[in-house]
Amino acid sequence: MKKVLYPLYALLFFWASGAAAQGTTNPCTGKANFQFTVNNLTVNFYSLNTSNTQLKHRWLFGQGDASSDAANPVFTYNSPGVYKVIHYIKDEVLNCYDSAVKEIRLGNVCDLLKPKFEWQRDSAHPARIKFYNVSQPNPPPAGVSFKWSFGDGSSSSDFSPVHIYQQPGEYEVCLIMRIDGVCEKTFCAKVIVPPPCNLQPNFSWTADASNPLKYKFTNLTAPTSTTAQVRWSFGDGASSSEWNPTHEYKEAGVYTVCLKVYISNTCVKEICKQVVVRACTIEPGFSWQLDSIYPLRGVQFRNTTPVLTIQPLRVRWSFGDGTESSEWNPFHKYEKPGTYHVCLKIAFFEGCTKEVCKTIVIPEPASCERLSNFEVRLTSVPNTIKAEAAIANSSLKYVWTFGDGTGAFTASTSHTYAKPGKYTICLTVYRGENCASTTCKEIVVGPLPCSLTTVKFEYQRLNSAGNSIKFTAVSNQTIISQRWSIQKDNATTPVIINANNPTYTFTQPGIYKVCLRAVTINGCVKEYCDTIRIGEIPSTCSLQVTPNPATTQIFFRLELRGNQTVTASIVDAMGVRRTVHFFNGLQGWNSFNIGIATLPAGYYTLEVKYNGIVCSSKFQKVN
Repeated sequence: MKKVLYPLYALLFFWASGAAAQGTTNPCTGKANFQFTVNNLTVNFYSLNTSNTQLKHRWLFGQGDASSDAANPVFTYNSPGVYKVIHYIKDEVLNCYDSAVKEIRLGNVCDLLKPKFEWQRDSAHPARIKFYNVSQPNPPPAGVSFKWSFGDGSSSSDFSPVHIYQQPGEYEVCLIMRIDGVCEKTFCAKVIVPPPCNLQPNFSWTADASNPLKYKFTNLTAPTSTTAQVRWSFGDGASSSEWNPTHEYKEAGVYTVCLKVYISNTCVKEICKQVVVRACTIEPGFSWQLDSIYPLRGVQFRNTTPVLTIQPLRVRWSFGDGTESSEWNPFHKYEKPGTYHVCLKIAFFEGCTKEVCKTIVIPEPASCERLSNFEVRLTSVPNTIKAEAAIANSSLKYVWTFGDGTGAFTASTSHTYAKPGKYTICLTVYRGENCASTTCKEIVVGPLPCSLTTVKFEYQRLNSAGNSIKFTAVSNQTIISQRWSIQKDNATTPVIINANNPTYTFTQPGIYKVCLRAVTINGCVKEYCDTIRIGEIPSTCSLQVTPNPATTQIFFRLELRGNQTVTASIVDAMGVRRTVHFFNGLQGWNSFNIGIATLPAGYYTLEVKYNGIVCSSKFQKVN
């Protein structure tokens, strides 16, 4: 609350001063004057006002928020120093204001002065030195001034100056902390200004004409120095300290090659470049997507070839209907349904052209009759249903009737009935003037007897192996609890899951009996069982990137069942494949590393493919 009062008193004072200036005289002028006596750190303050009128006082002692409303206060300070004391008064009778300010010194202020500084070179300009004033006390008492002597004949009175030296060398810098006419103290330290670092590292490279995996690197660093030391990093875990090294890569790919040149501790520079090592081992690929309602509207083709860091020379699509395209991700419209042989041919570089072909089927447009298929279910909200059209498309028009005189016009809708009962829900879907389809279903809303309550489950395989399955309980009443049991044909103990609509991953092939025990909102307990067959489960991989976060390189390990090629890609947060690397893997455990120094800071995914297996791991790149 005190911090709010101080500006208020100051505001009153200045307002009063302004009011007095508008009149003839201020009858309170001089009434705030005061004297004081000092006893060590204790100060007695005395108001010099002698009038008999009633006054209000406010003292600010200059030590933090310390204050008093007494006429003649006594205050003990924490330590010696110079303090600014303000005395405000208000005459309640004359309705006027006045203030007085005095500076007091307690103890030997010079004992408090402790000049000191720290300094730091500018990393880009070593002759530019930033000085940091860390003298005590901070902030300094009133009347304290600073004087810097930089050891090269120049000086400054700034609190924390920046100074640029004209020549390298060792300089003695002094900081003088002074109270004029009282005392001064000096602190000195040596500052070393190194010679300028004029290094400009650079390099070029050429591939061996007889071996495209072998590269000759030429150091173009200027100026040259007989004392310079170099360190090459070739982006595949290998390095060299030769001035002009030759390096042979094991696989084609995009590698980040770095050259670091060292002259001294204050003169080290590095340059990194991406080197494309080409071998005709990249395989093209593509995917496509049809319009679910009207496939003849067109097909979106997506080029999935991992070459985004290497600009191919030519791309050509052949759509199987006599037309072609050179776009990377073309959109193509077929004139009629049928089976088409689509080919993608890519010329990665001269002498390296690959082609992939796939068969796609353009079906007849969805029949008008099935456009109105829908699903309806009860929700946990009393007397409320959720209805969804089987086919949702913005080109279709939807009309729902709920059997109680109400309806809706969207592909997905919810409805709450006023009372329980049996209702007929109908959906009519329109597609143009010649297509209108209607489907109707009955639903019972509200409590049912257990004899009419039904419970079952449906399931969906979530992966290509078919061993990860999502189970969904289905009932004509709201289910309030679910208990699942999963038992293999030759197992004695089932797996029990107490969860709603769980997902379960089977680890072994075989035939399993899956049972659902459900309790419905109308108090019924129902059980439903079915069998599920799980086929052979392919091998999976576990991938871990280290270090994470990483700055210049990442490492990962794989266990391979035989000698094979490993493809590693780095994909950014937007899904763009930034780099692609190829490794020769050997049977057993393999360790690989990838240079990431040139990648911007951010989050990435390492995607590794080998022997038909794909695994990935996320990592963070920091600078």
